[in-house]
Amino acid sequence: MQMSTSTQKFLKGQVVKIRPEFQDDGDDEYTWVVLNDEEKGRVDISAIDSLLRIKPIHTVQVEWLERS
Repeated sequence: MQMSTSTQKFLKGQVVKIRPEFQDDGDDEYTWVVLNDEEKGRVDISAIDSLLRIKPIHTVQVEWLERS
């Protein structure tokens, strides 16, 4: 039995988008990837195309994200 997309957990390696209502300026210009499997309604994400040598990691609520 397949889970609906609303109940599927975010998994490490998935590419996601930050929902417009939760974005900071410029967030839509990056490709965001999930760094570890969803846990307790949160995931760590990072912009893989950031120019920074050390990529910032952001812990966000899964409600803030949608699958790309």
